[in-house]
Amino acid sequence: TQRKNSEVLVVWLTKAITSEYEASYSAVEGFLLSMGRGKYVKPLFKEMVKTAAGKKRAESIFAKARPTYHPIVVKAVEKIIREAK
Repeated sequence: TQRKNSEVLVVWLTKAITSEYEASYSAVEGFLLSMGRGKYVKPLFKEMVKTAAGKKRAESIFAKARPTYHPIVVKAVEKIIREAK
């Protein structure tokens, strides 16, 4: 969770979301609020929206992060959230 390498951190955070490791939720939110690059952001949102609770969390985080994201990333994340079951 403390890694500065985004490549490594996204792999770890994705696994943490998949495992519903609640201790990582603040790290996921912090990363998504500080990183706007689609390559890193989209996989995390895709994993979060797989559960109802995760989708709510994704919507909450996205509402905060949206103003800082590039318009292309905004559209991609909106689509991920919209198409989630």
